[in-house]
Amino acid sequence: MYEKRMKKLELADREIPITDKVRLYGPESADITLVGWGSTKGVLLDVMNMLNREGYRVNFLQLKMFIPFPSDFVKNALSKGGQLIIDVESNYDAQAASVIREKTGIEIRHKVVKVTGRPIFVDEVYDAVKKILKDKDERIILMKGP
Repeated sequence: MYEKRMKKLELADREIPITDKVRLYGPESADITLVGWGSTKGVLLDVMNMLNREGYRVNFLQLKMFIPFPSDFVKNALSKGGQLIIDVESNYDAQAASVIREKTGIEIRHKVVKVTGRPIFVDEVYDAVKKILKDKDERIILMKGP
């Protein structure tokens, strides 16, 4: 049964279009890459656009599927060299960053996490990214919300 399941994953990996697994918004090569999944999408697109208007070259890697994981696409997007990669997640452990490390070997050093169960807001992510740019913080915990 296990082998049967693994063959289904291989088939899914071949048949599911890459755009259903992952998407890169913004320029292919950037100084800053924001990484996120799920409910972070709208916020990260807004932050990306705000930073681009300020003169930064920013893109956003949206993970849409973890199994099968789009390892080659993610590795290519995060291996441009010289870019600052920031993972933004609504969980304490930055789980997507761990999966990326496991599947691609790329360690994302900078993490912005929200642990309150409340939505992530544009202003708090924007402020966190600016703080990372200024102070090189590796972990920022967001707490905004009622």
